[in-house]
Amino acid sequence: MDPITHSLAGAAIAQLGFKRKGAFWVLLISSIAPDFDYITRFWGVDIFLRYHRGITHGILALFLVPLIIAVIAGFRKGFFYYYFLSFLAYGIHILMDLTNQYGTRVLSPFDWNAYSLDISFIIDPYISIGLFLCVILGRFNRKKAALISAVTIILLFSYLGGRYYLRNEQGIFSKKGLRLIPTRCVLCRMIF
Repeated sequence: MDPITHSLAGAAIAQLGFKRKGAFWVLLISSIAPDFDYITRFWGVDIFLRYHRGITHGILALFLVPLIIAVIAGFRKGFFYYYFLSFLAYGIHILMDLTNQYGTRVLSPFDWNAYSLDISFIIDPYISIGLFLCVILGRFNRKKAALISAVTIILLFSYLGGRYYLRNEQGIFSKKGLRLIPTRCVLCRMIF
């Protein structure tokens, strides 16, 4: 996913009822933190493509980066609270990147292969617009912001689950060697 969608996801999670001071900023920073590897772009496109979605999107970073963010945000007050928030947002970022075609080296540094569920594009307007509307509606109706965010997140996972299901069904359909007849329906074939 793109950084804007990840930022919107962090803002949508923040509306779930995390009211402690600094919670919004921890969620926002953690939701875009895996993309700090964009700095490799300064060394050229080939370096960027080689290292993007690498170590910062790996399982080791999932535990270490939220730890650093939690130490900075609340070392004396609420360390575990901020670690949970940071871990949640960081993990959702990795999960969202895992769903698209580009792939993520989620097991790095132990395994450098890119894994992908291949069920969404890097910029998916349904996800981005849904999260954007969630954040806007939550700002206008603060009393129901948590409900709006919860429904949006459920719809987001339902959308991705539906795409996963359809992708698998398409694979099964094509393995059976069935062909589609676009001009006639099943009933038409029975009649004619």
